[in-house]
Amino acid sequence: MKTSSILILLALALTACAPTQIFDSLPTATATIVLPTQTPLPLSLSNSGSLLVFRRFSDPQQGIFEVLAFVDGNPDQQISLGHYRGVPAISRDGNYLAVSCLDDSNKLCIVDIQETKNKTADQASSLNLPILKTVELPESCTEMLSLQGDHGWGWPIFTGVDSISWSYDDTKLAVVCKKIFNGQEGKTCILPLDESEESVCWELPTSIINVTRAEWSPVEDLLIISEGLGYGVKIYLIDPSGQNPRYLTEGWGASWSPDGKQIAFIQWAGDYFTIENDGHVFFDPELKTMYTGVATINIDGSNLRWLYKPGEDSDAATIVFFNCADSWADCNTTWSPDGKYIAFNGVIGGAYNYNIFKISLDTGEIIRLTFPTNDQKYSRSNSAPNWGK
Repeated sequence: MKTSSILILLALALTACAPTQIFDSLPTATATIVLPTQTPLPLSLSNSGSLLVFRRFSDPQQGIFEVLAFVDGNPDQQISLGHYRGVPAISRDGNYLAVSCLDDSNKLCIVDIQETKNKTADQASSLNLPILKTVELPESCTEMLSLQGDHGWGWPIFTGVDSISWSYDDTKLAVVCKKIFNGQEGKTCILPLDESEESVCWELPTSIINVTRAEWSPVEDLLIISEGLGYGVKIYLIDPSGQNPRYLTEGWGASWSPDGKQIAFIQWAGDYFTIENDGHVFFDPELKTMYTGVATINIDGSNLRWLYKPGEDSDAATIVFFNCADSWADCNTTWSPDGKYIAFNGVIGGAYNYNIFKISLDTGEIIRLTFPTNDQKYSRSNSAPNWGK
C-alpha cells in the first residue's frame, strides 16, 4: 500500500513538470471522417440560423469569387451572397458582410445580408443584396494591391486583403493587406466604420514583419495575429493599437472560440507524408505543410490538444490535408457560434481539391461540406470559411 502511494505521488510530480506545448506528449484524437458520395443540392429550408460563409472561385483569371453560405453549417441549405474579390468576413451579429468590392479592390464593401434571414435558400440566393457603404483602404494598404502576373498555374497572382475581422462590437475592422509569393511585409490596419474616425496601420516590432492574419476577440479589445512565412508561422496575442505582442504558439489560421477563452489553429502533426499514384502513403520531410491537423489552446497557453491529427495508417482517400505554406486564405479555422463545431478548409485525396469541412468538438467527427467540380479543381475552389450568427 505504501509503495502504491509513492508511485502515484511520483506520477503526479512528473505530470506537473511536463511542458504544456509538446504535441508529442498529447493524446491523438481519432476522428471519423464523413464523406458523402454525392454533391448536396440546395433545398428550400427556412433560413433563420447562423451563416458559415466561404468563397468559391468564379473567374480565376480575374480573381473574382462567389461568396456562399451554409445556414447553420448545413450544406443542404446553401445561399449565394454575390460576387466579390478577396476574403469574406461576417459581422458578429450576422447581419453584414465585409469583403473587397468587385469593381474596386481598394475598397471594402459592407453588404447588408439581413434580408436573407427567414427566407428559403432559393429566395435568399435570388436577392440583390444592398451595399450599405464602402470603406477606403489606407494608402499604406492600397500600395500593396496589384496584379502580379501569371505564376504558371493557370490564373494570375492577385494580391490584396488577406484577412478581415470584425471587432467584438462590430464598429471596426482589422484588415491585413499582403503581397503573396514574394515575401513582402504584410500591413495590418484598423478601420473604423464611423467615418469621423481615422484608420490606423500598425508599426510592429522588427521581429514581427509578415502578418498574414488578424482575428479580433469576440468579447474584448484583443486580437490574435499569425506572423511568419512558410513553416515558421507564430501566433501572438496583441492589443488593437498593435502594441504588446505576446507569443502564444506556432500554427496557421487561428480563430477565437465564442467565449474568447480558446483558440483553434492548424498545426504540424509531426511526421510528414505524400501520396504515390497508387494511393500508398509514404513520409516525406520536404512536405511539412501536407501533414497537419486541427488543435486548440487556451489563451493563457495551457490545455493544448489535438482535435484531429492524421495517423500514419490513414486511408489516403480520406485524409484531410492542409496547404498552409502556399496561401494563407487556404488555411483557416472558424468556430460555430454555439461552440460545437470548428470549420476549416483543406484538401481531400492528395490533389489540390480545396474544400470546407467541419469537425465536432464533442465526437471528433469530420464532415465534408463542399464538393468542387473538375473545372474548379486547381482554382482554390472553396476557401476562407468564416462563421457568424
